[in-house]
Amino acid sequence: MFNNLKFLKPSPKLRELILLLNIEKKSNVAQSRLASYVHLAPSMVNKYLKEFVLKKIIKTRGRNKKDMSYHITESGLAYLHQLFSTFMDETLTLHRETKNEYRSRLQRYYNDGVRRIVFYGSADLAQISFNAVEEIGYEVIGVVDSDFSRHGKSFAGRRIEPPSMIEKIKPDAVLIASFANREKIYQSISHLEKKGIRIISL
Repeated sequence: MFNNLKFLKPSPKLRELILLLNIEKKSNVAQSRLASYVHLAPSMVNKYLKEFVLKKIIKTRGRNKKDMSYHITESGLAYLHQLFSTFMDETLTLHRETKNEYRSRLQRYYNDGVRRIVFYGSADLAQISFNAVEEIGYEVIGVVDSDFSRHGKSFAGRRIEPPSMIEKIKPDAVLIASFANREKIYQSISHLEKKGIRIISL
């Protein structure tokens, strides 16, 4: 769930949530499997499970680890709901704050005279970016992507073209709307800056 993340490291409460969600899905899940979900040693997961039992959040069945199963109690379900609600609330707050910061950064380019832009990328970040640029008032005059399988498809009512089309479209700027290979994308189009086309990489 949180593999390879640098900023969002699981807290004890988040680990509790992940453990309970996986127990809810599969009662006979192995401790080693649970440990892989929360990136802890099985011995640490065992401590969490023992605490769940003490707090009557779960009940166990079976005599040993091989046939052990875990069952969430009624009070445990209420606790799981509380954890999930808090997680959702904090996640949505983080999403709003991130979107506001992203919009603020885009606004600076608009204030600096950029109006007509081309999107480089058509995946998840592009959708978030598109909503933000529309609110600000940019004109999206094209969408390009280096993924050949996307060429000819539609994004936000616009045909996805290869990056070679950027010069023909003649935008004020290219917005790199892709998490993956951002630096590689920039290097591939950096020559456009000499031709007066700005590159926005937020």
